[in-house]
Amino acid sequence: MNEELNDALIALGLTSTQSLVYSTLLASGLLTGYRVSQKINRPTANTYKALESLESMGLVYREDGKKRYYKALPYDRMIDMAEKDFKERKENALTLLSNISAQAEDARVYSLNSTKQIDEQVRDLLRRAKKIVVMDVFPSLLNRFLPEIRKAAANVPTVIKVYKPIRVKGAKVFLETRIGTALNRWDGQILTLIIDAKECVILHLSQDCKSVNQAIWSRSGFLAQTIHDGILSEITVDAIRRQLTNQQTNEQIIRTLDRFRQFHDASKSRLHSPKRMTSG
Repeated sequence: MNEELNDALIALGLTSTQSLVYSTLLASGLLTGYRVSQKINRPTANTYKALESLESMGLVYREDGKKRYYKALPYDRMIDMAEKDFKERKENALTLLSNISAQAEDARVYSLNSTKQIDEQVRDLLRRAKKIVVMDVFPSLLNRFLPEIRKAAANVPTVIKVYKPIRVKGAKVFLETRIGTALNRWDGQILTLIIDAKECVILHLSQDCKSVNQAIWSRSGFLAQTIHDGILSEITVDAIRRQLTNQQTNEQIIRTLDRFRQFHDASKSRLHSPKRMTSG
């Protein structure tokens, strides 16, 4: 039996012997338990035990007669059953976990050591944002998480500092004025993400985004609020610098300051809804 197939069936919840029995029946059609044990080179008693368990799971049919023959359930129906079973177990686990009392705020800083871990954490934060999203993101990581960023921008106020021209519907997008200097400062791709001024992720990946130089995640409100305000302050200063270069009036600059002040306090209801925000 193909080892990769065996591993795949085990991942669906079968034991090693059950996966061997099922795949052998699937490939051979009707077989007696004795013939199955010969084909998989396992003791007859163990083979019959696996057949009984597969039959109770609905994955094997038994034909009674002078000799008992067994036949495997078609693989597409087996996959459907496995999917349904996983969904039921998932819903049960969610129900049980939701009954656990919420833990006290965890202000510690945790390392993220794999790109898979990073992908899951960033996407989870963007899904859970309730009041505001603030990001500072380099081009490759912007492309990587763009679908989730767009979904977040459709639901909550979203402010993004970027290093290439792009429009994100519903978000305020600000292009770094000194792109070359900023990108050359780091050997790799950077992303800073804060949601609701309460939780943050900071990433430094390799240029191809395949390895992690350093990455952290924290629910420290102090850390998240500080970074949240820092990014917004950088964007504000950059906007005012442009206005001064263009010789705009004091009144125009004051309006810009008022416009940005709304984002600095993510906990107040005076934050505008996404519908009132214009695309960057």
